[in-house]
Amino acid sequence: MTINHTNGKTDLVELPWDSRAFARSCWELTCTAETPPTAKELRALFIKKRAEVVTWRRNANGAFAPETLHQLGFRVADLQLCFSVPLKPRAVSSPHLRPYRSADASALNVIAAAAFEISRFSILPGVTAAAIGQRFANWSAQLVQEASDTCFVYELGNRVVGAFLSKKDTSGLNLALAAVALGTPPGIGPYLYREAFDCYARMGYRFGYAAISARNLPVLNLYAGLGARFTKATAILMWCREWERASDQAPQ
Repeated sequence: MTINHTNGKTDLVELPWDSRAFARSCWELTCTAETPPTAKELRALFIKKRAEVVTWRRNANGAFAPETLHQLGFRVADLQLCFSVPLKPRAVSSPHLRPYRSADASALNVIAAAAFEISRFSILPGVTAAAIGQRFANWSAQLVQEASDTCFVYELGNRVVGAFLSKKDTSGLNLALAAVALGTPPGIGPYLYREAFDCYARMGYRFGYAAISARNLPVLNLYAGLGARFTKATAILMWCREWERASDQAPQ
């Protein structure tokens, strides 16, 4: 079921990664209408799609009135800061960064899982850190299959201690994941970023873009130090059928 308007439409797009990881029917709400639907119309859409979790990203031009989201029971899950950052070559080559290989899969799973231990999904009932970690480990494995030429790992002493995964899309180079393994010596992070930027610049990329949680201050400050230009903030709101059921059962 799609809600069609004379000036656009409202729809739900399934999120297969989330649905598999959390054993729930997970969707993302999209709306291109100048006059968005009512809470009653949206609830009917959720029921039709049998949605159990719905995510909506609100930026400065968000479509839905706060009253509509409040009536449905949406909760704020995260605030992400969007930015672009220049990619410049260094005077020297990158000694520790190399292209991702299939043999790196195990190390990458551990790095990706730890990087997203704190996530917007943690507000969902019954979702554990282990499930969140596995979700992002699976996601990163798919990413390196689709964009192996822009995915790198950082080695120290023949041990993979970091990864920088990116993917080219219609908006440019999406800097999807940059992380170091737990227990890695302090100070490795900045080297990972600088060497990755050098590699991308030598590949012909001039800018990269990303959206990072406002809670992740160390990474935001690192990007800021590398010349990031922050362009907008996007609030991520989530709706969960379990919250609605709990509200219906609450004593009046």
